[in-house]
Amino acid sequence: MGKNIQIILMCLCFVIAFSGCSRGEKNGGSFTLCLEENPANLDPQMAEDTASLMVIRNIYQTLMEFDESGMVVCSAAKSYDISDDGLTYTFALREGLHWSDSSLETDVPLTAQDYVFAMRRIYSSGTHSPYTELFSDIKNSSDCLRGAPLEELGISAPDDHTVVIELSTADCDFLKYMAHPASSPCNK
Repeated sequence: MGKNIQIILMCLCFVIAFSGCSRGEKNGGSFTLCLEENPANLDPQMAEDTASLMVIRNIYQTLMEFDESGMVVCSAAKSYDISDDGLTYTFALREGLHWSDSSLETDVPLTAQDYVFAMRRIYSSGTHSPYTELFSDIKNSSDCLRGAPLEELGISAPDDHTVVIELSTADCDFLKYMAHPASSPCNK
């Protein structure tokens, strides 16, 4: 009985501690995150350890993300459309996305091309990404692994605010993959 009371008290402490957290949109500020180990790699297309993935999730913005209930929701994408055959995903990016340096003095737009470049990096022979299998349903991914030009990978940016991804086979989990840190944008 004493152990159950301890668990209930611990849960109550967490509820009280986080009850002041706000979901409102705010810019700036900082937070502290304690990691059990140092991140080994902050390259989104290569990092595999838990600490690295935790940091990447907090500094990059994927097209999709998981909400508090575990549902996949839009993040950098303001909306998405899936073709009737389930083979083409079109993501419309939110306005005002940008890259910033640590001083916040540089304001470089984050564009659809940054997501295209990142996904192509996964299949680049120089990257040796561990995530080629995760995104293997992208059209021509296996050909790109064998040396085909990365421009043949089924991902494009028809304009600065639209990312189009073509799959070779329909995959009902594909939106979840777009929330994985490996799908984070990369500035060329």
